[in-house]
Amino acid sequence: MKFQRVIQFNMALGDIFRKLSKSDMKFIREYLDDEAILAFMCMNNMNKHHCIRVAKAVIENKDVFDIGDRIKDVVIAALLHDVGKSKCRQSIIYKVLFVLLKKQHKKGNLKWREAEKYYNHAKISKKILEDKNVNNMVLNLVENHHKDTGENDDKYLNALKYCDDKN
Repeated sequence: MKFQRVIQFNMALGDIFRKLSKSDMKFIREYLDDEAILAFMCMNNMNKHHCIRVAKAVIENKDVFDIGDRIKDVVIAALLHDVGKSKCRQSIIYKVLFVLLKKQHKKGNLKWREAEKYYNHAKISKKILEDKNVNNMVLNLVENHHKDTGENDDKYLNALKYCDDKN
């Protein structure tokens, strides 16, 4: 897991100034309507690229998780799962601080306002998407993508969480 965090940090550094490519925009338009695209575009570059990687990983792993029947919904959730982060500070330094602080403190004990927003970004994401043309399955996946569910039998949520953790 530590090595994976180093890889993620390096990817994030590269994403900070990298704009979306034409193929990225084509991919996004394939799955999101105009309202959802506006929500997606409110994220910073780092999170946009992260969400695209997660969405593409979902597609690559659809057979492993047997989610082909609802692949479009899971990809939409992957593209939008972090839109709530647009409501909090998201420099790479803050992100590293949040991860380190999480290791040192239980969520309930950490009262730093920005950290609370960061840790609650899934709920914030759901709230942002509720007035968009997004179905209940997508809202549920977005809201729960960081919940510790143990041995969860929701294969769609498991796929999203796995791909998010790897990217």
